[in-house]
Amino acid sequence: MKLNLKAGLPRLVAPGIPDWIGADGARLAWTLRDALFLHEADAVRVVPLPAEASEVAFAGEVWNVALPNGTVTVDPVAARLVAALVDDEADPVDLVAGDAWVLFAETPSHRMLRRTDGALVPLPDAATRARFLRPWSRGAGACWVDFDTVYRMRDGGRVAALGRAPGAEGIAVGPYGAVLVVLKKDTVVAGPRGLAVRLGERVAADSARFTPDGARVLAATEDGAVLVDLASGDTVERWDGHLVPVGFLPRAGALAPVFLHPDEGSVRLDDGTLVLAGVAGGSVAVEGDLLAGPGGAVWSTRALAHGVGADSDLAAACLRMGLTEGVCATDGRRVVQVQATKFRVDDGPERTHGLLLGGVGDDALEDAWITGDVLHLRSCAGEQESYDLQTGAQVARGEPPVPAQEDTLPDGVSIADPDEASAIVVDGTSYPLPADGALRVEGEGLGVVLAWTDDGMLVALA
Repeated sequence: MKLNLKAGLPRLVAPGIPDWIGADGARLAWTLRDALFLHEADAVRVVPLPAEASEVAFAGEVWNVALPNGTVTVDPVAARLVAALVDDEADPVDLVAGDAWVLFAETPSHRMLRRTDGALVPLPDAATRARFLRPWSRGAGACWVDFDTVYRMRDGGRVAALGRAPGAEGIAVGPYGAVLVVLKKDTVVAGPRGLAVRLGERVAADSARFTPDGARVLAATEDGAVLVDLASGDTVERWDGHLVPVGFLPRAGALAPVFLHPDEGSVRLDDGTLVLAGVAGGSVAVEGDLLAGPGGAVWSTRALAHGVGADSDLAAACLRMGLTEGVCATDGRRVVQVQATKFRVDDGPERTHGLLLGGVGDDALEDAWITGDVLHLRSCAGEQESYDLQTGAQVARGEPPVPAQEDTLPDGVSIADPDEASAIVVDGTSYPLPADGALRVEGEGLGVVLAWTDDGMLVALA
């Protein structure tokens, strides 16, 4: 399925917050629930998956996608599934996709590798018990840490000790045996054919994104990000700020680092060039002509309906940016964004609420809505509080406000249940996309369905 970013229907208006995001040196990709999105040029293609994805291994000409109970292989050029290694009866505690091998851990104390044809890979006893064991993202091999030593094994069973990694706390393995091991206060790295060297600072293992040849790695630090040469351990370049490494994309005949900027909800090259906007979002609120939340923005539904079929950048439909994760409320005139302890009316000052103070466990905000000049909040535990929109003062404590209306779908539109494969059905046409809500905008020849997820994705469908 193809979603056009600039013209035509169906159209991706905003991607929202992905479950996983990466770039393989040629294209950007992300996953949301059971869908893999491939972004190249001005189009986004969608590959439906048989289950929710956790991460993707860029294995050369194909990609291997990790699912809860196996992997599937995707041809990114054709945007389709080409193979699967799925065990419907299995419930592994850990599953990591590689190129030729897949980590399939059935118990916390026993790890094993399978080839993509399902055959077991013989491993040393120490590797099957290793807490940190990962297959190569490209090539046939694996790396692990055992008794404070980093090991690399190539296809055929050749094992090499790369160096010391005392007190390992995380591991990332890239192409051809490139490896990064995070220690308590440092990081150990090794290139595809080199020994381990110290980096001199601690990075986040789950943020590591390797170049296709495994020579360098991009990783997040405590206050920014670094690009590291794995052979020497030298820092090639450093960036400050709230950045999430995504990978590498082509620029002027070379590969440029790519980052997600969570504070503005965008993916950009290291020189600031915009790759993808709208990578943000919160719980959706809609009333009248206002749709708040998807893509971290406030949208005019009527302007969206006019703009989706034109060669437009949707600037007229986006009334305001800057919404971050949280719960939105609107009365069709004002928009309120609510987070764990704060709320803000339009562009006004931040105000404090105490709904979640003293909460138990993972209690969180569930809903917010407006009646008159009062904002009502409800937690997942059923607690409710109300606040004056003008002063921010709490009102009607202990009195349950009028409950928010239940979301209903327009006629001719249905959304798959959570335990089914993601699908939005519009007037008999099914789109393999996740969604949590939808509305139809009609009038003056318009006939557009806007569908969204609670993760911030927004699409326009004919």
